[in-house]
Amino acid sequence: VARSYRLLRSIFGTAVDDEVIPRNPCKIKGAGNAKAAERPTLSLPEVQELTQAMPDRYKSLVQLLVWSGIRIGEAAALQRRDLQLTGNAPTLTVRERVYKVEGVYELDSPKSEAGKRTIALPPHLTPILNEHLDTFAKSDPTALVFTTKTGSNMLNSCGGSLRRALDQIGRRDMRAHDLRHTGMTLAAEAGASLPELK
Repeated sequence: VARSYRLLRSIFGTAVDDEVIPRNPCKIKGAGNAKAAERPTLSLPEVQELTQAMPDRYKSLVQLLVWSGIRIGEAAALQRRDLQLTGNAPTLTVRERVYKVEGVYELDSPKSEAGKRTIALPPHLTPILNEHLDTFAKSDPTALVFTTKTGSNMLNSCGGSLRRALDQIGRRDMRAHDLRHTGMTLAAEAGASLPELK
């Protein structure tokens, strides 16, 4: 309803600019503001349950989505070269994202320049990601980090696995993007400041 009202207000605004009508009749304060429902999050034990419920090739993906805050489309585009796991400050660089257009997976840059970023990873992810790379990823620096068994884009396969795993742990209310919110909530509960969360 809020989106429809914004569109109608915009149409009438153009009609006023074009001098078709004298004034915009859409004057209801706040009618164009949608109030998004608070997204659900997992507890720390539920994160571990979800990880264990996933197929082996996607266990590290759950951990990465929660603790890095990246989106699943960004994780699907990650290449080996985007992970810097040596030294005391492991990082991940987001350069691209995968999205679905008319049933076809496309690779593109993030929605904005701010979407291209380097993220500090918590040290506990380093052994998890190294084991994943050794087991499931090709050695080429441009090889995708997460793929299906056949080496193709993992979004469709992983989405089904994630839905089944969430169902298994009794959390049908969750979706992939909520893992990002889960990580931020857990970080905030651990004392992360607002600038750190941003």
